[in-house]
Amino acid sequence: VNLSASRTYYFFNGSWRQAGQGSAVKNDDVVLADMFLWVRQNSTASTTLNTCGSLVPGKWKMPLHRQGSGGQDNFVALPRLGAVSLGESGLVESGAFQPSASAGTRLDELLVFDNTVAEQNKSASATYYYWNGAWHKVGAGSTVMDAEQVFKPGSGCILRLGAGTPVVWTNNSVP
Repeated sequence: VNLSASRTYYFFNGSWRQAGQGSAVKNDDVVLADMFLWVRQNSTASTTLNTCGSLVPGKWKMPLHRQGSGGQDNFVALPRLGAVSLGESGLVESGAFQPSASAGTRLDELLVFDNTVAEQNKSASATYYYWNGAWHKVGAGSTVMDAEQVFKPGSGCILRLGAGTPVVWTNNSVP
């Protein structure tokens, strides 16, 4: 949990560089479709990030990691054109997300972030868990959150999975 970045890149003097690699130009390093990345801007200037790629029109599967003991963070996003709700996510139905024994004893958690707020090292704006046949939000009591659209285009979240064996998340929704 609370994993740090495996590589850090910065743009300097007209080229991309990697922290710890001296002045080596890294313009040709590839960001694969299944890689998660953060864009950290160390100024107050406003910018726009444009990405290109493809959307998955049908069933989508993603392997998720679990440790034999302890938690494991998985950085994920759904490659869908529209927002997807917790109930449509397929997390529980595919066996990727384990239901909690109680509201206070959560095995798996979904951490989401408010991308309208610009800040570094921010905490999750909401934490969700599955209990008693429905999705719930930490701090929202027994309110059912199945319709909450937490998987939004261009945004990621963290699946903090409890101990167990690796699993595959299958999502069938096509909003």
